[in-house]
Amino acid sequence: VDMGCYESVPQGIRAGIHPSSTIGLGEGSEITLSAIVTAVDTVGLTYDWTVTDKRGTTVFTASGRDCESVTHTYEIGFYSVSLTVANAAHESYTTQAEDLFAVKPETIWVNNGAMEDFPYDTRANGFTNFVDAAAFSESGMTVMVADGVYTNTAADINFSKAVTVVGEHGADAATYFTTKTLTLNHAAARVRGLTLMSDYGTSSGYINLTQGTLDSCVVTNYNRGNATISCAVGGVITNCVVVGCRNSGRDCFIDVDEGRMLDSKVIRNTTTGGTYNALVRVKSGLLRGCLISDNETNAGDVNYVSGFAVSLESGGTVESCTIANNADTCMVKNPAVGAWNNSGTIVNCVVAGNTNLDGPVGVGNSGHDRYGAARTTYTLCDVAGLTGAGCKTEADLASVFKKYAVGDYH
Repeated sequence: VDMGCYESVPQGIRAGIHPSSTIGLGEGSEITLSAIVTAVDTVGLTYDWTVTDKRGTTVFTASGRDCESVTHTYEIGFYSVSLTVANAAHESYTTQAEDLFAVKPETIWVNNGAMEDFPYDTRANGFTNFVDAAAFSESGMTVMVADGVYTNTAADINFSKAVTVVGEHGADAATYFTTKTLTLNHAAARVRGLTLMSDYGTSSGYINLTQGTLDSCVVTNYNRGNATISCAVGGVITNCVVVGCRNSGRDCFIDVDEGRMLDSKVIRNTTTGGTYNALVRVKSGLLRGCLISDNETNAGDVNYVSGFAVSLESGGTVESCTIANNADTCMVKNPAVGAWNNSGTIVNCVVAGNTNLDGPVGVGNSGHDRYGAARTTYTLCDVAGLTGAGCKTEADLASVFKKYAVGDYH
């Protein structure tokens, strides 16, 4: 660059800072800082480090020729870093990075009465809402939820990290009320011990398990035009109760699409609308150890099969389940069945006491006339297949259930 009698001399050194991690978890987290240097003259390079906390207090310094990388353990906090690199020719370069890395607590809290103050690790200073807690959370962190009701009508929540959300005293004590979508999108993401509730009048919110686990939760009061719970290939629903929900205008209410639903109860729910209506659809997935009872289906279309408590597709498996006392109220010619097997496996299950307007119904499969020519009520099936072998009928149930006459299927 022509500057008259002076010429601009390009700076001989440039430097950047690379942390081993931008997030540490728990007291005493070890972070390594490395200098990334570009220099024309690298003779005699020295490095001068200063790390400060959010208050501007210096917490770590290091300097010398052997300090291209430096390692230190840090307490919980946010940290800024300054680095000066110089050579033997007295050329130097200083770079600063504000809030370059943070160390967060292993456990944070959500509590209605909290003051919301970093590090959010006690009932007193925790978050007051799920949205902010989810945004702050990191893999390996536990989010403890104090007793109470927490409302979110503002934003969808997506746990895409290995975060565990736990109701302190279980689903009876902590309720998350929302009209938005809750997504688990990490194999190690888990929500445990909460009641998940919607307003029964808003059709947008649902529970989406692309991965992760819903554990020991109650799902209630949802009302959606599409699947209320979607459980994909990496999703697991275990030890949950789904009760008092409504679905309209979609083929299924709970969609176990290559996922797993285990040891759970689906009771007193209603599905309406659609053309092929199932309370639980098991598509290449697994339904095991579940009670599907006292639900109502109504597809409402004369051109298709009406409602099923459980539908199997694409190699889905229903194992050791009780499907009982479900009713279809569709006033059309096509009967509902307790379970519809369209390319799947039913093993060691009880299908009993399910009805439509024409009377008792049991199990149908793709080898039967889907409009009801096969009306046998198969009940206690302890082998795969639905040919009747190994199955008891309605008349035998008194010997299987202690209180069958009063609708108790234990």
